[in-house]
Amino acid sequence: MKIQKRSFVLLEVFIGLTLLTFFSGFLLRIPLETYRKDLEVMESLERDRLFALAFSEINTQCILQKIPWKTQEEPYFLEDDFLRIPEQKPRRISRSFTIKQGKMINTDKSYYQKLAVEIFLGGDSPEKSSLYYILRESPKNPS
Repeated sequence: MKIQKRSFVLLEVFIGLTLLTFFSGFLLRIPLETYRKDLEVMESLERDRLFALAFSEINTQCILQKIPWKTQEEPYFLEDDFLRIPEQKPRRISRSFTIKQGKMINTDKSYYQKLAVEIFLGGDSPEKSSLYYILRESPKNPS
């Protein structure tokens, strides 16, 4: 008795490819979502690094008296920087800040002025800000 082999019909191949495509979408969705979330976390960490770097520059310029220690409603602008995330093109970020004077703090021997420094990072995404504080020794009793 001879067994006859039958070849696949085009419809069976098409159904197999359709099922394979359908289930591969479910298998790829999880790694793609994880990748997107990882990129968001990396961007957040990079923005935090840029905030800290900007604050360090501002603090240094205030100490060197290149920036006055007074309240300034109009923002000061720093040089633009780049948001660098692995496997992505670096994006230009604008940096600015404002300084607002806070309350006086009295210790046993000295008086300190609390300054609030709000730093803004702009660019292609919505502008984000972060608030930092500087304690500056006041030369005399304010009263």
